[in-house]
Amino acid sequence: MGDLHLRLNQTQRVRLEAALHELQALAPAAAAVTFADNIPVNPEDTILKGHGTSDQDGEVVATVCGVVERVQNLVCVRTLRARYKPQKGDIIIGRVSEEEDGEDGVGGDGEGEVQAEEEKHEEAHSRVYQGEEEKKDRPQSDQ
Repeated sequence: MGDLHLRLNQTQRVRLEAALHELQALAPAAAAVTFADNIPVNPEDTILKGHGTSDQDGEVVATVCGVVERVQNLVCVRTLRARYKPQKGDIIIGRVSEEEDGEDGVGGDGEGEVQAEEEKHEEAHSRVYQGEEEKKDRPQSDQ
């Protein structure tokens, strides 16, 4: 998985190992990639980064586990499953699509949205400030 080091619980480790085993069965080792693997490309060629790829420091990096496919100048990664279904405890990345009353709606295609609660910066700042004021008002104990 490149230079990325993640702490995985037992379930996540088993799922990753199963996915790697399935990848090895589907394609030769050179074509199979996991998250954060570099995808070798000729730097002189103009390439298009497709699904499952990203540009990190000038290199093409896989953002999903799958098999590298190349069609003319397009490089993409075909995943093992059509859609990833996160489970409790998985780390996900999403785009904040709406904000209402301290809750942020994080969604992809609108099908499976996630609600994430986050304190407003001003509320957190005022709570810290009030906490400092409370400390000043409290009598100090001699220890």
